[in-house]
Amino acid sequence: MDENKPALKYLVEGLLFASGEPLSQNKIIELLLVSKEEVENSVSELLNDYRNENRCFDIVKNGSENQIYYQMVTNKNISTLVQKLNNTVLEGDLTRGALEVLSIIMYRSPLNRAEIDDIRGVNSSYILRALVLRGLINRYQNPVRKNEYLYEPSFDLLKHLGLNDTSTLPEFEKLHNFTLKELLKDSVDADDIISESIAQDIVAETTNEELTLPEQ
Repeated sequence: MDENKPALKYLVEGLLFASGEPLSQNKIIELLLVSKEEVENSVSELLNDYRNENRCFDIVKNGSENQIYYQMVTNKNISTLVQKLNNTVLEGDLTRGALEVLSIIMYRSPLNRAEIDDIRGVNSSYILRALVLRGLINRYQNPVRKNEYLYEPSFDLLKHLGLNDTSTLPEFEKLHNFTLKELLKDSVDADDIISESIAQDIVAETTNEELTLPEQ
């Protein structure tokens, strides 16, 4: 056994943390090339560590015997603090990162979190959750892959921006049909700069008014 290789439980923990969404036991087995029993033991070890060390994490298990899911969550003991943070996310102005994610979804939807992360180069799970809570984007289960979600602009966002559909956005065809990475490369070669920052600016200019939750 490679002494420098992290223990299996830390590999499982890393996958759950990076996912930000429920992760199936089968996917963990597939990625780590381990058995079902090894995954279950690793989760049990992590839960014992969290409780014995008074950590702020917890792991929720859900699903049937054939399809079990795990998700890393914050411990209920800090729920009040987390609620305060959520309130600031819902009531505050959209951050640069939120505008970035919003613009990517508007131009590239439907797409999953991994695709959004690939474009941005960072984990977007918290921002996506905040945008869903604000009612600015919709999240729904991928009909092809049941263990992932897809994201798209909400009707409330389109209504707020005065758009009938996203295809009326400036440069939509080019930004929708090519990855932003390709556009960045092409802009340097052709000296005709159409980049991710432009997409962000378009959304930023049209969302300079405070965006609020839709009426319940």
